[in-house]
Amino acid sequence: LYAFQWQTQRLPVATTEKTKWLLVSSSESDAATNTIRQLEDKGHTATHVTIPTLHEVDATKFDGITWFLDGESEGHREDELRAIITFVQTLLSANHRKIPCGLQLVTTKAIDASVSDTPEEVDAVQTQFWGLGRVLGAEQPEFRCRLIDLADDEGESVSQLVEILITETTDNQFAIRDGQLLVPRKQQVKTKRGEIDIEPGAFLVTGGLGMLGRQVARWLAEKGATQIVLVSRREPDEAMRQFIDSIATEDCQVTVHCADMSSRDDVEQLFGRFGQDLQTLRGVIHAAGVLDDGLIESQTWERFQTVLAAKTVAATLLHEFTKDLDLQLFVLYS
Repeated sequence: LYAFQWQTQRLPVATTEKTKWLLVSSSESDAATNTIRQLEDKGHTATHVTIPTLHEVDATKFDGITWFLDGESEGHREDELRAIITFVQTLLSANHRKIPCGLQLVTTKAIDASVSDTPEEVDAVQTQFWGLGRVLGAEQPEFRCRLIDLADDEGESVSQLVEILITETTDNQFAIRDGQLLVPRKQQVKTKRGEIDIEPGAFLVTGGLGMLGRQVARWLAEKGATQIVLVSRREPDEAMRQFIDSIATEDCQVTVHCADMSSRDDVEQLFGRFGQDLQTLRGVIHAAGVLDDGLIESQTWERFQTVLAAKTVAATLLHEFTKDLDLQLFVLYS
């Protein structure tokens, strides 16, 4: 089994060529202001715009683009995701497919880059931008997308950020912690395999009638779950009813609850049943999802938002409704 471990790294010598930078943020940003000052001190030029005025700037005239992501709330996150997608599509529609100094997405506490056994606290809203950045890097390699995560927007972090911006790197993922530059490296890890004892109570499986949900339900039944609640947006057909009958026993009740897990009202109604006509909730497995594949270049916001809601909005609601509960499992499928 392999996992990414974060390691310290030194940057190669920075370029001496003077470059022109566009810095973007959702609103006025101390990090952007400090970055401009340090870039200009090194002889580069930089322009800062906020998302509402981004359309007024010709981004094709810049060598590099650095986007400071806020994402402090679900609303901000959706605005920024939509803005990035629209921005990328605008460049591509103008046949601008190469950014010499790259497109940098700068987050704060989006990832756990700890080099010790103590995990870092992570802002899950910001983490989503890393997923988008990786997709952009794969689909548009000449955009040279780099992901940079800061622990804060203090001077030491910004100084390291500026060094990354003006340096040619083969790595495209960075974390800055305590003045150190970190990069991920794949390493073999040792894990302990053990059996889990499922405790009495209800286990909620979203996407419960889908392929992944059915596999989880069967596993829970085999492990001795006393109640499995399969959530789906549709009623079970005959084939699904046969599956339910195949795993249900006297000691394992299987219930289907129809709900849209991205709807607060639906989630609230469902959670009102636990401890009433349903057993006390002991675990959540979020396996729901909407499949609507498409490259970012041809993606629409409506399609993107629908896929996003099934995963991230639903996960956020599940966290909100369970954060004060004593759960044995809380599992999110990617």
